[in-house]
Amino acid sequence: MKTTPLWSPSAETVENFAMAQFMAEINAPHRPNRPSNSGLHAFSIRETEALWAKTWDCLGVIGERGDGPHLDLRRKFAPQEASV
Repeated sequence: MKTTPLWSPSAETVENFAMAQFMAEINAPHRPNRPSNSGLHAFSIRETEALWAKTWDCLGVIGERGDGPHLDLRRKFAPQEASV
């Protein structure tokens, strides 16, 4: 069964959306003018620190950046052995 959305934003609204502009900035070196969720996802995994730096710059995050990453995604989240 095919469903039709009740409403969809205009192309202009989508282009002016902050997240679309952010995605275009991230994807620009790879696919100019064709932002995609998959491109953003690939960038977020490949270049985590650069992603967060661009997040601060492009999306206007309010606060202080601090002196480095507070989450190292290369480390395991769970301990190797559970102690009882």
